[in-house]
Amino acid sequence: MKTKVLSLFIVIFLFSLTKAQDIEAGQKTFKTICTACHTIGKGKLVGPDLKGVTDRLDHEWIKSFVKNSTAMVEAGDEEAVKIFNEFNQIPMPPNPTFSDDDLNNLVAYLADASVEKAPEPAPTTTETKTGVVPQNTPVVVTTPADSVIDNPLIRMVFWGSVFIIITVLLSLTAVFVKLSNSNN
Repeated sequence: MKTKVLSLFIVIFLFSLTKAQDIEAGQKTFKTICTACHTIGKGKLVGPDLKGVTDRLDHEWIKSFVKNSTAMVEAGDEEAVKIFNEFNQIPMPPNPTFSDDDLNNLVAYLADASVEKAPEPAPTTTETKTGVVPQNTPVVVTTPADSVIDNPLIRMVFWGSVFIIITVLLSLTAVFVKLSNSNN
């Protein structure tokens, strides 16, 4: 039973890693090939904004269109013709060298990039005597109260080190006491 559960966790973990790699590879393809003509959520350029395209269109259709949109227009595909006409009859360049994996990765990225992400929190600030400074900006120590020991992480490391040093000294003292008693 334990082996089956462990195997299931391993499979889920490997699947999630593979999915992340697919999206990352698709993002690389999009940024390298597609961004000259397309955006995701920032409006039309030469071609359509691709935000939500994976929700509106079949994934196989998207892959066929990316591979060779002109062939789909010439075959009379209704959606392909509509897009072709909407964008001044400028054909999307064909991508015959894209493998099935390339196309799947691109579609995975388009789906992921179209999902509304929570907005990044506004940067926190630190009040100083000279004004407000964005977080992670080096602050010049101007008074003893601004010293580095006031940083909680530094304080934790300092006291942890003190504890370790005291423990080692007490252990060494115990060893020396034991050795001196055994010599007597």
